[in-house]
Amino acid sequence: MNDTIAAIATAPGQGGIAVVRVSGDGAREIAKRVFRRGKGGKGVLKPRYLTYGHVVDAAGAVIDEAMAALFCAPHSYTGQDVLELQCHGGSVQAQRVLQAVLDAGARPAQPGAFTKLAFLNGRIDLSQAEAVMQIVGAQSQRAAQLSQNQLDGALSRTVRQMADTLLDLMAAIGAAADYPEDDVDDTAVRQARAVIGEVMQRLSALLATARAGMRYQQGVRVVIAGRPNAGKSSLLNALLGENRAIVTEVAGTTRDVLSEPLNLDGVPLTLCDTAGLRVSGDQIERIGVQRAMQQLEMADLVLLVRDLTAPVTQEDRDVLACGKPLILVHNKLDLAPDAQEPQQTPEVPSVAISARTGQGIDALKAQMLARITGDSALCDVNLTQQRHADAVRDAYDALAAAAGGLDQGMPLDVILVDVQAAWRALGQITGETADDALITRIFSAFCLGK
Repeated sequence: MNDTIAAIATAPGQGGIAVVRVSGDGAREIAKRVFRRGKGGKGVLKPRYLTYGHVVDAAGAVIDEAMAALFCAPHSYTGQDVLELQCHGGSVQAQRVLQAVLDAGARPAQPGAFTKLAFLNGRIDLSQAEAVMQIVGAQSQRAAQLSQNQLDGALSRTVRQMADTLLDLMAAIGAAADYPEDDVDDTAVRQARAVIGEVMQRLSALLATARAGMRYQQGVRVVIAGRPNAGKSSLLNALLGENRAIVTEVAGTTRDVLSEPLNLDGVPLTLCDTAGLRVSGDQIERIGVQRAMQQLEMADLVLLVRDLTAPVTQEDRDVLACGKPLILVHNKLDLAPDAQEPQQTPEVPSVAISARTGQGIDALKAQMLARITGDSALCDVNLTQQRHADAVRDAYDALAAAAGGLDQGMPLDVILVDVQAAWRALGQITGETADDALITRIFSAFCLGK
């Protein structure tokens, strides 16, 4: 906490600008040692203003032309004094500037160290800190907006409101348990039952946002499977809007897994075209089939492509029984114009398409989006991480146990234990009840310089 740390805050590689960030009590002194204003001046930097000058090494030799900005505690990203040096982009110059800063007294920062300081100094809570990395890794505009909402504190406010409600309830139950007169005890039970029911409803509504939130944030692996020559590669091309996969009339053209990214209404997808599923004497094709089966095991969603002009095969039935969320895609509608509209079932929705002409592709995309997000919808507050969803579920389960205890006439001090468990579970999201091991694990996944 008291060390002065430094790291390159921009991505490696060529670029117009690289930023070296310094945080700690020694930031101002380091600025005096490594930065010269204008044409060699040593004037004090004006906080929150960009100042033109040069970065110099310990011998006073100019390393690079740069802009410097000083942010004084507590009005900085980390809550400490922060110096940012904007030098020319490129790994060589940035490393030279960083080395000058280290020689002037800073130590190298660990991954996530600046954001961890912001958390420890109370600038942001744990869920907001996690949102920082989500923004950096966002793969779509919607994912970025969800992360921005979380960084702005939308999730934190929602969780704290429920946690504060439980804290008030804990105080009321504790008081009633200490003075167990009958009328007070009855009043406490009625109050507890009402508050627990209300918070459980809010937790359930929040948990319902998790599926869509995590899909938009983390992405979805979609595997295209089916018999040879059913039109899997043609479907991949149709979904991408470009001829990415080779398509021929020869069955078994695809021998390996072809993976391509697709942004589906803000949901980042990885589309995987696989080898046709059949028994083959060709060694290479057999390996391709094995890899297709491995992809099925990793799939978040399976598109089972079958030929409308051919009967259903055992391979089709095997994929239908794979246990993964699945859409049955009836292809070659252009060759079977009189085919009946496929029957829909909640378990396995069906769509008729022609991958060659594009007929039905928009309907398939809509079905894919519905299958991916389910009944979950985007809103101002969405759970975007499994850790948060698990904490909300733990809080709900603890309150369900408390409600059951009230129904069974359990003593209030027993009910209090479950309410406390729910409060602690919510505190895991904001970090108020998180232990050092969890905090260390979260920030160790951050990139260097953030």
